[in-house]
Amino acid sequence: MSLITIPLGAFLEAAALPIVRKVLGGLGLGVLVYTIIATTLATLIGMAQGHYGGITGFAAAIVGLAGFGEAFGIIAGALTFKAVLASGKTFGVVT
Repeated sequence: MSLITIPLGAFLEAAALPIVRKVLGGLGLGVLVYTIIATTLATLIGMAQGHYGGITGFAAAIVGLAGFGEAFGIIAGALTFKAVLASGKTFGVVT
């Protein structure tokens, strides 16, 4: 029984270890990239919201009628989606 387990263990270690290293490395890099992207976009969106909140009453009414709030949400969502797709292509494969 011990003759079977030793070669089987060595085979599994040789076959599975490189795959495990690639998967864990990819996950770690993916979490790091996601954290950077999420923090940067949250900061930029917060700055834009702060500047938008500083508009005077009359200008805010005109901007609201023009639908800037909805457009800002659509643009922010598109930027987030684009950043996630771009980072997945660049950092998704660990060599």
